[in-house]
Amino acid sequence: MQAWEREFDWIAAAADRFPFPKASRLYVDWRENDLEFRHPLGGGTLYPEHFPTTAAVGEDWVNSALRSIAHGADGWKTKYFRTWRLWPERCAREKNPLLAYLVADTRIPDHTLWHHNGLASALTSPGSDPAFLLFQIGPVQEFIAQARKVFDLWSGSYLLSYLIAQGMLAIADEIGPDTIIYPQLRGVPLADWYWFAEAKVLPDQLKASHPNELLTPSLPNRFLALIPAGYRRETDGMSLPEIARQRIEETWRRIQSSVHAFLDTKLNGRFPDWDALWEKEVARFPTMDWMMHRWLPESKALDETARGEAFPPGMAC
Repeated sequence: MQAWEREFDWIAAAADRFPFPKASRLYVDWRENDLEFRHPLGGGTLYPEHFPTTAAVGEDWVNSALRSIAHGADGWKTKYFRTWRLWPERCAREKNPLLAYLVADTRIPDHTLWHHNGLASALTSPGSDPAFLLFQIGPVQEFIAQARKVFDLWSGSYLLSYLIAQGMLAIADEIGPDTIIYPQLRGVPLADWYWFAEAKVLPDQLKASHPNELLTPSLPNRFLALIPAGYRRETDGMSLPEIARQRIEETWRRIQSSVHAFLDTKLNGRFPDWDALWEKEVARFPTMDWMMHRWLPESKALDETARGEAFPPGMAC
């Protein structure tokens, strides 16, 4: 680990926190100060019972939990997915619950070690040509507004959530799950089920423990990814947005074909023209849009930012 390239760790650290001129004024010694973790939604408080005595001890805890995660996995992709998904859980369960919440920076403790590691990992994929990809599906308001019952509201929300998950999973399969910056994919039930049941990269114990976990429309209609701007799939030359769009379109075709077959069976030939407008209607949904922002080279980004020309700073459409 000591031999790993540290550049992306430094970039992630700079992105994680605001710069302060004198770090010594923000220093906190956790062994001398009472520390508490607050839940960001419920406000509940967790008081850790004990801490690693030194950074080296903390590293030993984390690294020892890593050793058995990829045991028996075939191929680098499976090993990587298991490490990305299971390492935080294994640390908290086997070593110390504190490790699930351990902050990456004591001076500005607003993000965990795992958030920092995920960003550092994501920064390695784009290489010298990074870009932000903002991808969204819709329509949302018009689609949800057609609901007439609470069940309709759930159905519409779930359909949007399920379809956007397919787009994220397509990109995660291609360049890694860490590249999805928002929303975080680690621990999302639909993603866990996909990687367990279809991609076969997660072990059996990660399948959903209750069906309701898979039936909760918990994802927004858009995602933000950090990608290599010029990436093209070797087999067909498709870009990452096109790969996401293709997965969503294929999923939607399977869904609407299944519903069509179900209704046709129920009607049993009594209304032969019931589906006259079917193809026209299903072709209107979903709509997909995306935008890419390439990162400017460092020197050019600094120059344009200093002159007030770059907006957002360091970006180029």
